[in-house]
Amino acid sequence: MIEPVLRREDHEAWDYWRRVCDVHARSPGFQRRVTQAKRYVLEALELEPRACVMWSAGKDSTCLAYLVTHELGLQHVPLISQKDDLDYPGEEAFVRELAARWGAQLEVLRPDVSALDYLREHMREVDQDLHSRSAGLSRVVFYDLVDRASAAYGCVMMGLRAQENDARMMRLSTAGPVARLKSGRVHAHPLAWWSGLDVLAYVHSREVPLLPLYRCIGYIHRDAPWTVRKSWWVCGRSRTHAAWLRHYYPSLHRLWRDFMPALDTVS
Repeated sequence: MIEPVLRREDHEAWDYWRRVCDVHARSPGFQRRVTQAKRYVLEALELEPRACVMWSAGKDSTCLAYLVTHELGLQHVPLISQKDDLDYPGEEAFVRELAARWGAQLEVLRPDVSALDYLREHMREVDQDLHSRSAGLSRVVFYDLVDRASAAYGCVMMGLRAQENDARMMRLSTAGPVARLKSGRVHAHPLAWWSGLDVLAYVHSREVPLLPLYRCIGYIHRDAPWTVRKSWWVCGRSRTHAAWLRHYYPSLHRLWRDFMPALDTVS
């Protein structure tokens, strides 16, 4: 069985959203936001030319990586991507293939420890938000690596969008998409004011590939495909994510159930 397991409802949903993206990509509002994002990139580089782009391989950061290195032709700005054994299958091959296609510099960061083994040894952390900076898993296999790698650059660009949560909206509204921190470093969020539909329209109009998991929309995300999030595939105690994982990646769901049989997740 090839995973993700895409069904007729997934293909029908993508056919619909491709038509929507065709229309949206021609709208003046979308074109203004693309132009605005480019201005933010150039503004950040004027403040600090020693810059890098953080690239998770998610849809938003893939948009930014393409916009910087291919559409703006700034191949000298390196892409930094952290990868570990809790990523979805094929992620490292994905970033390497696209970076080569765009003529971009790519640095892949790998932790010294297995993320899955770390969870085995720290089961109590499953009740936490595994992606927060305070979580041990994130600190050991992600933030420590990313912070060390990005310290060599005066400017870090990220594909974060204000629309995704209220705290980010408030932070970006106050500081702006391009801001110099107290440390003197510059943080830039060129896609700050993009919507999820803007992201889909951008990759569709430029024929930028996305990871296969973003086609998994018919089961839960049919009405808002941009709400599919790429992070670690582990479910934690989320019944919704466990159901989604079982539907599209049954082998990963079985691995998680075998790994944590006592969890009260979807069986």
